[in-house]
Amino acid sequence: MRYEITAPASGDTGLVAGVAFTAGHALVADPPPGAVEYFRRHGYRITPADDGPQDSKPAARARSRNKPGPSEGG
Repeated sequence: MRYEITAPASGDTGLVAGVAFTAGHALVADPPPGAVEYFRRHGYRITPADDGPQDSKPAARARSRNKPGPSEGG
């Protein structure tokens, strides 16, 4: 899950609970365990980040290069 996290002090830059902040903002996918709870307890604003539309189909599998194709006498 992705989150947009905003620090209580807008100019905070650095590493907090394993998350890098720049000018009080961070965008993080799969934050370290316990980080979201830490931010909530300390007054950070946490917003789930929309990943946009997702394809419902899994990615196509690559063809095996070990098997001969139809034009190779297989």
